[in-house]
Amino acid sequence: MSDLPRYLQGEMQIGIIPSMVSTEEGVFLDNIDIDSEEILHYMGDELRPAFSDTPTEEEYIRFFSSELRKAHHLIFITITSCNSNEFERASKAALAF
Repeated sequence: MSDLPRYLQGEMQIGIIPSMVSTEEGVFLDNIDIDSEEILHYMGDELRPAFSDTPTEEEYIRFFSSELRKAHHLIFITITSCNSNEFERASKAALAF
């Protein structure tokens, strides 16, 4: 998940691959269909569970491929592997390059 403002993403040409957020109301793309404040508010209500999942390895490959058309190198920042499988999936995807 990212809370980097959209204007900064555009201004600095920073690509973001969204996580999926699942709630009882549906599945949403982080910072596209639902923003960080909404997620935190939703997760603060114990009666309304919310879960997030990182993109699949295949989704990372497509994302990295798209980003590499614009640059020679990528820097990918992720949450610690203790809290998410994002690093593992992204690292496996990076091996395709």
